[in-house]
Amino acid sequence: MLGQIPPQYLHVDSTCGAALPDYLRSITVTDNCEVASVEQTPSPGSWLTQPTTTVLIRATDNFGNRTDMMFTVTLIDTVGPTITLIDTTLIARVEQQIDALY
Repeated sequence: MLGQIPPQYLHVDSTCGAALPDYLRSITVTDNCEVASVEQTPSPGSWLTQPTTTVLIRATDNFGNRTDMMFTVTLIDTVGPTITLIDTTLIARVEQQIDALY
């Protein structure tokens, strides 16, 4: 039975992106004939800007046998937009209208 990394979520920074962690640290790979390589694509540290990215982890043994594991990494932005009033005369007009009602 192969393990699976569940979907991952990263919070974006002020540039609306995030660096991809090194998920190879979260797994171990074994084989009866020695593991030749284990790779993560995109590579750790890659800058993500798309809302969802599929990450591939591929293990290859000395005979060329491969096992792939795929999971998604989703970027999360929890900071809402800020609305700033530029025309301050709007505030004065509203106050004048409220005063006129009373």
